[in-house]
Amino acid sequence: MARSTFEPRTFAVNPDGIIELFINAKYMPIVAAPYDGDELRVDYYTSPEYPYDAHIEDGIVIIECPQNERASGLGGMFNMFMSSLSGINWQQLTIKVYVPRSYYGMLNLCTSCASISAHSLELHSRLHAQTSAAMIDVRGVIATTFMLATTSARIYAENAPACGDVDEAGRPAPLDCTISSTNGAVELRSFSTLGSLDCRTTNGFVQLHDVAIQGTLNCTTTNASIRLENVSVQDCAWVKTSNGSIKTDRLLARDISMETSNATIKGTIVGRHSDFTIDTHTSNGKCRPSRSRISTGRTLTAHTSNGNIGLDFVD
Repeated sequence: MARSTFEPRTFAVNPDGIIELFINAKYMPIVAAPYDGDELRVDYYTSPEYPYDAHIEDGIVIIECPQNERASGLGGMFNMFMSSLSGINWQQLTIKVYVPRSYYGMLNLCTSCASISAHSLELHSRLHAQTSAAMIDVRGVIATTFMLATTSARIYAENAPACGDVDEAGRPAPLDCTISSTNGAVELRSFSTLGSLDCRTTNGFVQLHDVAIQGTLNCTTTNASIRLENVSVQDCAWVKTSNGSIKTDRLLARDISMETSNATIKGTIVGRHSDFTIDTHTSNGKCRPSRSRISTGRTLTAHTSNGNIGLDFVD
């Protein structure tokens, strides 16, 4: 098989009027970083077999390979394996995105079988990152909202506030965040959003540390544990797993629902016992607290099987 020769390319544009940067790469890692210059700049690679091209269409910067070329061929892992036989080291072909402060558009970063990272960015719009079989790493990024998705890999976000959009009156308008993986862990630290947070995976643990949510939390996984530490939710917190424990440390929410099987539910809830209508149930285990009188305020539901429930209330 002939060896494909890649050449570096740089695309730079004045960010005025650019509403989105869309990168559709295959197997190439993507790194987004701040830039002191005045242009929105992308360093990428192209070759005769994988003719990546950059152009602007309706205010959107698009960097991708034509659909009829090999980069968009058969399934990701198989195509990546076949191309590796020709001597291509995709990990050395990192696409680098340099974002100036004057850029107000969306970052839409897509690849497969390769990582995506974004560090130390002050965005004025959305960050969308999607890949497969590789990690997404977001640190020190401000955005209006986050949509992060991968498969068979971990998602990690730290110091990442989602500040919402701005309405016509100049007031912050909440936007919902979605963090999604399969067969991989999800970990959020010092994360906040003005909207709701949908945080889900399968066969991987979920850990939220120092997280503030102004809407609803929907946190789910399977066959793995969930840990919530210093998590504050303005509305409802829905926490569900199976064959894995749920542990809370100072969980605060108006209403709380926790469900698992074959594992324990334990930890601390911010509030007083008398604030809650409590519904706890297990089989082959002990419950603390037991069901209480009906309250007109908040609700706490905790269900498991073959495991203990031990929840305490703290100020």
